Amino acid sequence: EVKAVVLDVDSASMTLAQVQEVRRLLQQVRAAKKDVWLYTEMLTTKTALLGSVANHMTLLPEGNVMLSGMHSESMYFKGLLDKVGVKVQVVHIGDFKSAGETFYRNGPSEPAQKQTDALMDSMYQQMIEDIAEGRGITEEKMKGIVDMGMVSAKQALELKLVDHLD
Repeated sequence: EVKAVVLDVDSASMTLAQVQEVRRLLQQVRAAKKDVWLYTEMLTTKTALLGSVANHMTLLPEGNVMLSGMHSESMYFKGLLDKVGVKVQVVHIGDFKSAGETFYRNGPSEPAQKQTDALMDSMYQQMIEDIAEGRGITEEKMKGIVDMGMVSAKQALELKLVDHLD
């Protein structure tokens, strides 16, 4: 008997995994021929990903739009451990087994960097595909929008990232 689901996601602090899970649930709502309304005051990559399922995406007219790519960070402790005199012994078996590297290296090994790059590229591509498909634009156009970084709310409407400015 539910006619629609309405989301105001601005105060929601969600990880990418949580956003993807909520998005899958919203896809089920849409598959049941129910409306999904999403309202946001700030369009970010995560809200755009959620909004790609909404059939009514609304952005505050003065809202910020900042779509960014993806990044990851790793901390390496070798320098710190050397300063305090701690010697770390790690059994390393295989090129792509890099969990212990943070304790005996100052940066990633080439295989570890390749693995991280492949993961980040895959996640980025999935995000681009999902938003582009949901908003009815091409992947190339979506990549161009991400490359722009910040756009105005009016531009977001013109670029079909949102349906309404209210």
